[in-house]
Amino acid sequence: MKGQEEESKMEEDVSASRAAFAMLDPLLRALLVSIERGRKHQESEGTHVTGDIRVTTYEERDLAEMRARGEIMQRLNETLAVICGRSLGDGSSASTVATGLIYMADYVLLPLTLILQEALLPPEAVGSHSRDSSEWRKYIIFRSAGYSCIEQASLCMSLYVELVSGFGGEKAVNDDPTPQIPAAYLKNEVVVRCLTTCAIAMANLDESRKPMGGLHDSPQERDRCFELAQLSDESLDKGDNCHRAILRSIESLLLSVHKQGSASEKVQADITSSLGGALLARLAEGCLSALGSNSPTVSPRVMGNRLTQTVNVRGEDIRGNVSLKLQACSSLRAMMNGIPKSMVWRTLLPGSFAVLFRESLLQLRFSTAQSSPKVAAESIRTLSDLIN
Repeated sequence: MKGQEEESKMEEDVSASRAAFAMLDPLLRALLVSIERGRKHQESEGTHVTGDIRVTTYEERDLAEMRARGEIMQRLNETLAVICGRSLGDGSSASTVATGLIYMADYVLLPLTLILQEALLPPEAVGSHSRDSSEWRKYIIFRSAGYSCIEQASLCMSLYVELVSGFGGEKAVNDDPTPQIPAAYLKNEVVVRCLTTCAIAMANLDESRKPMGGLHDSPQERDRCFELAQLSDESLDKGDNCHRAILRSIESLLLSVHKQGSASEKVQADITSSLGGALLARLAEGCLSALGSNSPTVSPRVMGNRLTQTVNVRGEDIRGNVSLKLQACSSLRAMMNGIPKSMVWRTLLPGSFAVLFRESLLQLRFSTAQSSPKVAAESIRTLSDLIN
């Protein structure tokens, strides 16, 4: 009797896997083809060398390729949402669908991790070596398209992890907070690989937003960097939505670790030892950098032989990007719950405490018209969890 039940359960898992594969395979295959096509074009025609600098050029078909890739991921996200709603049409339960999708983890996550690992060029790659403002504006457009692709890939990853882990799928579709119990968990190496990819994506994002210029630039070059930075400030997309989506993926992955309970000790050890023990610190740094960004517009100024940044303290600067900061606090708490190792967090305490304490004071210092009580409350809550 028990053998018959196990055989019946296996048949259900296979049936659910086939149904999910039939829905996801065309989109995943198209996404992989698009990634490969884009890489081949960049390797053959998209770069040229100017002195010691490797500069990337962009064409309209590159932009069209990135937009098509974004549309594919939007459809992939919608398809995952349908699967979350248990609408496969074969009567499969949520746990059965989750188990079936876990078997497809490497296939589903491969194109997403490839996109998250793609480098976003820093401004120096185009701006500081171009005297044509139109070329710089073109770069801003392509950078925004890159942000959009990474955002969509992060949202797909987080939704997939939430579905197979059983805590977010149903809520994402029906706003039903009742979690579903998963029948299995993602492999440890899959979780570590995804977290490492998120850390790389945040590093690339920071690189693409760093200020231009250096100590050895000529006065003419520094003036040009300042002009191009002003054009960059006019961009509507500064990567905040992309950053928030990456943080959401980190939260989903670490919540899936937390749900394993005592069985999560092995994956916790793998995470804390990854990248020479620096993975958790890099993830925490990505969260704290979002909290430290109190000004959405940072203007560069040339002082002597140094290119510095000045921030004008205005109402909107104090508030910052509220949704990004709330997500950063939520992701930090997920890290503490997923990796509850006191020795690890003692090493991260000084920097984390300083940023959270400063953010809470900053948001409480001004009136609600100039600050965000939600950010203040979440910062204090996260600070409390850190101390405990």
